[in-house]
Parts: sequence; C-alpha cells; structure tokens
Amino acid sequence: MKAGLSFLYLRDENRFPVACVAIEVEDSLTAYKFATSTVNPLDRNKFSKILAKQIAVGRLDKKPICAEITTPQEDLTFGSLADEVVAFIARNAPGRITRNAAKNWIREHGPKPAPPQA
Repeated sequence: MKAGLSFLYLRDENRFPVACVAIEVEDSLTAYKFATSTVNPLDRNKFSKILAKQIAVGRLDKKPICAEITTPQEDLTFGSLADEVVAFIARNAPGRITRNAAKNWIREHGPKPAPPQA
C-alpha cells in the first residue's frame, strides 16, 4: 500500500451515497488521518461526489481524526485500512446517517472470515 490520499463513499440501505471519507496515510504507513462529509438529508437525491470530496478534504486539513494503523504492514491494503476507518466511524460518528451508512458498508465490504486451515 502507498502513502497518500484516498476516498471512499458510504451508502445508505438504498445504495444512495450519503458520505465521503477522505483518508490520508502517512509515509511511514503506521498512522492515518481521515475526515468525512455527509449529505444533508434534504438534499439526498442531489449528492455530488465532487462537492463531497472538496468538503472532506477541507475537513481533513482543518480538523482531521488521527489514528494508528493496527493492521500489520505486510497485510496492509486499502481494503484493510478502509475496514479500520469505517469501523471507527460506525462506533464513533456523531451523525446517525454516517454511522448507519458505515454499518451498511461493514455488512457489504467488511472483513471476510479466514479460509479454513488444512
């Protein structure tokens, strides 16, 4: 996995995008910071990925949420990092829309069980 800025979108139960998550990984690959932008419920059918990215990046610059990466570096992929970030959002997001969308993401994309060992 490379350091840098990545995005993911959280969707509601009807698969409409409701939040954008901007994730920036440090060069050392030991920590990350992220920020989210959430669609206003009154604008639900007008979600703009461009605007959502701009807002998330602005929040990432002004008031990011920082954490250490818990996945071992040899296993680190964007998918494993996304699992960590979305799990944090599902537990801690102040807004119900974002929290529920994170829980939907975990149900659809979350960690898969390891294959049985022979």
